[in-house]
Amino acid sequence: MKHKIRYFFCCLMMLMLVAGCSAPMLDEEGAMPEVTEAPTATETPIVTDVPEVTEAPMATETPIVTDVPEVTEAPAVTEAPDATETPIVTEAPVVTKAPTPMVTPTPIEPPATEASSGALKLTEFVKIENGKAEASGSSLTVFADRQKIAFALPRAVQAGETVRFSTNIVFSDVDTASVIRFYLIQGTSVNSCSDIGYVYNTDGTATVTLTATTEADGLLLCNYDYNDASLTPQKVTIQSIIAFVEEEVNDLQYTFDFNKKYQVIDGFGAAFTWYADWIFYTSDADEKALLDALFSDAKLSVIRLKNEYEYAMDGKDKNISTMKNVYNAAVERAAEYKEEPIVLLSCWSPPASLKSNSSINGGGTLAKDADGNYRYDEYAKWWVESVKYYRENGLKIDYVSIQNECDFKAGYDGCEFGKSETYTYASYAKAFLAVYRAFQAEFGEDAPKMIAPETMTCKPSDLYAYIKEIIETEPKSIYGVGYHLYIGGSSSEENNTSTANPDSFNTNFSNLETYFGKYDYARWQTEFFRGKGIQTAALISNAMTQGNMNSYLYWGAVWDGAGDSFEANEMIGITKDGNSKFTWKYCADYYAVRHFSEFVRPGYTRIEASIESNDTVKNSAYLSEDGKTLVLVIINTGNEERIMRIPAENCSITDSDMYQSVLSTKDTSKNVLYENIGELGEGNTVSLPGESITTIVLSLE
Repeated sequence: MKHKIRYFFCCLMMLMLVAGCSAPMLDEEGAMPEVTEAPTATETPIVTDVPEVTEAPMATETPIVTDVPEVTEAPAVTEAPDATETPIVTEAPVVTKAPTPMVTPTPIEPPATEASSGALKLTEFVKIENGKAEASGSSLTVFADRQKIAFALPRAVQAGETVRFSTNIVFSDVDTASVIRFYLIQGTSVNSCSDIGYVYNTDGTATVTLTATTEADGLLLCNYDYNDASLTPQKVTIQSIIAFVEEEVNDLQYTFDFNKKYQVIDGFGAAFTWYADWIFYTSDADEKALLDALFSDAKLSVIRLKNEYEYAMDGKDKNISTMKNVYNAAVERAAEYKEEPIVLLSCWSPPASLKSNSSINGGGTLAKDADGNYRYDEYAKWWVESVKYYRENGLKIDYVSIQNECDFKAGYDGCEFGKSETYTYASYAKAFLAVYRAFQAEFGEDAPKMIAPETMTCKPSDLYAYIKEIIETEPKSIYGVGYHLYIGGSSSEENNTSTANPDSFNTNFSNLETYFGKYDYARWQTEFFRGKGIQTAALISNAMTQGNMNSYLYWGAVWDGAGDSFEANEMIGITKDGNSKFTWKYCADYYAVRHFSEFVRPGYTRIEASIESNDTVKNSAYLSEDGKTLVLVIINTGNEERIMRIPAENCSITDSDMYQSVLSTKDTSKNVLYENIGELGEGNTVSLPGESITTIVLSLE
């Protein structure tokens, strides 16, 4: 279906035509009279009671390579190249004022049938009143001495474009045969579509809409003339004129299928680790506003916490107060929408006493006993005591990952495990199974569900290599396959700014089904931050549609935001000034995550949805458990505005609500930050600006 996006020039006037000339508007030599054309137009806070740590890793370091037999991998594939798009820049011409009209003008509105459909777009609008032009976008010249008017459209046209004129004329006591003719002129001569139309006097008024197709490039003028000398200034008034160039573009046709269902959503969330305590150093008002932003507005449903049990004190975690404050704030706010937050407890390192390097820092694996055996059972016992400790302190530990990035040698707290046991590395699978069996013995049905292996990479072959022994031994011990995205797609970071190519991950996302589909494991992306805001949104969409992921967790819900830009690598940046005052600000990724997390709730199911003939707009659709709410998340990664139409044939939409952000990578002045844009337009349409994210919430009958 075609949709017409029109660039308007609207002149509102009451202009009396001077009678006495029936000749066409050209002079004796066939040239157009001279016309005036339109011009082309903080510092890092010091926390004394927290040990110094190194910030989040950069994925440029080399993962651990173990001396284990090679695991058979899927055939290599070529990653999708980056797409390069050219933005459209439109310059607004300068307004040239019109002479004072002879009669006070009557305002005119665009045709109601078109305006109400959302099909017209008033991007160029001029109102002529009392001789003054308001707004911008046109040039108007009146030739009273030649018994005509001429005006320029707001921009030069190109060959093949369609021009449309609409005018309203009032006649007073004249012959019904009186005619006013219309001319289209380009350059110095009448174009081949000159004399494009005329209007007869009928019952005292006449309204006409005429079209013509141009055959050359250049500035376009429209002239009016008449054929009857009896048409005196007192008898004919051209009350209003609308002229515009119309361009035809394809509507995006959105379709969905309620019968084709995919994954059930576990939740969207983020990590509260380093700098989480800074939330509670802000003023009381700022603390409340920040926590509201995360848990009342964005409604994060999954909280990823860091297991630091016995890091510094036997039987305790010195950061327990911060963990409880974050969790309790989430519980309080989630209760307002009748939910409970979900907690994933991840471990960066066991206590130094269980490390081969006697330090919580990376560069070591699990320690060995006097006989040279890795201490898997002691490690499992420590995990049991950890869960008991956090639960006794009021934290509901729902999920556990025994090791964050077991394939990465960290410069901060970390612990490496191998794909199988070697002299150098303890086996990830053996450690996981030891913890699982200890959990079952201690907690029974209340045991935390386990995510594995939570590697730096999302390459399915590497994931499978780490958990192959677990699958072969106790496949039901795994609730979900967990991973990060620092390896497996194209991304980079420098000076706390980063970029990512969302589509470069798609091959690995799709291959997750090949490796793990038959096991019915959930798929959790548990940490990533690289990419600008619009890229983060596109990546989440790909994770949902290409990877069928049940949960997507951003890295830092909060982070040290000193000196950071809007596109920094956190959801919320917290800074400390020279007076030890802590303040916070939103970052682009907050909005990218919120467009999914606020309305796509745990228990929703992703259903089939697609957009025809599209290569820049991504989409996903989620149906509530009761089938009464459908949430669509649409990301226009291109630079051009698009119009999308949602069908109503296979469902009954009783209400709609839409939220939109524009996260421009080129001009932040164009940014729109999570604005409620109301209901769907006429015909269930919505405008998608370039580099925008739109969440559409549909109520179904």
